[in-house]
Amino acid sequence: MPQSIEDNPDLERVPCVICDVDECDTVLTARDRLHGLPGEFPVVRCRQCGLVYLNPRPRPEALGKYYPSDYRAFKKVKPRKNKLGDRIADVILRSYYGYGTNGRPAPLWKRMALLPLYGLFCLSPKNSVVIPFHGEGRVLDIGCGSGKFLHFAKGFGWDVHGVELDEAAAEYARSELGIDIRTGDLMDQAYEPKSFDVIRMSHVLEHLPDPMPELRRIREILEDDGLLVVMIPNVGSALARRFGGCWFALDAPRHLYSFSRETVTRLLEKAGLRVERITQDWNACTLRQSLRYLGKERGGLLPKLAKFKRLMRLANMLIAIQRQCDVIVVWARKA
Repeated sequence: MPQSIEDNPDLERVPCVICDVDECDTVLTARDRLHGLPGEFPVVRCRQCGLVYLNPRPRPEALGKYYPSDYRAFKKVKPRKNKLGDRIADVILRSYYGYGTNGRPAPLWKRMALLPLYGLFCLSPKNSVVIPFHGEGRVLDIGCGSGKFLHFAKGFGWDVHGVELDEAAAEYARSELGIDIRTGDLMDQAYEPKSFDVIRMSHVLEHLPDPMPELRRIREILEDDGLLVVMIPNVGSALARRFGGCWFALDAPRHLYSFSRETVTRLLEKAGLRVERITQDWNACTLRQSLRYLGKERGGLLPKLAKFKRLMRLANMLIAIQRQCDVIVVWARKA
């Protein structure tokens, strides 16, 4: 007889991380679509705050088996090719965002003259998330991989640091890129209070079994006027609602939480952080991957559209215009 979810010793029931109560309703039952590993995982919604999360979920000691060796294997950082787009980006980053100028943007007259180039810069999906140079430029990237973002920032005068679980990725960043990368998770590191002007977390928060200690630690090592930038999937988006269990960013059982704008705001507030604004990362929209999952599940003509890259880019732009991107960027400071 197959083992029930409730009787599986590798799973545990947990309360809502925001409300601290276990009062929830099942939304759907998910499976591992990315790697095809066995298991079923109930996706629930808290009755009090609306947080969506796995419950029951894999115990922390059992999570490792859902991260096979080829899970997002690190990639070496490719040098920039100095194309026209890169040169335009350099000018805009220096003039508008204070890159390479210790945070000092160009005079107003110059920024006005560069408005047409700024418009072109903003139309590129890869520029949908730009962190302005802040304070002394001390930046910590949590879950930094092979250091792509930090390598880029270092070239513009940022004082870069990273934390990465993957030893191979961390060693590559240290030896090949000369970046200070510490191996492990944030709670293993002995950073002094107020060590960083900017802390970046890109698609990390949803993986943490208990994000609260890490968020409180972030608050401790963040400068008083420092900036926390968090990129996460948005379960409140139209794509999440439309695709349901075929939504690529659901990624059970690795994504233990699926946040919305409202629930991530409440989580950060509980950790002593104040959300200033929430924007979109339309470069990371998962429409194409979700269509592929849908095709495997149901077939039909619609998923075949995923083959057309330009059509997908246009669709992503239309989704962004409607503010329905399924990846959001949370900008927060100390409360």
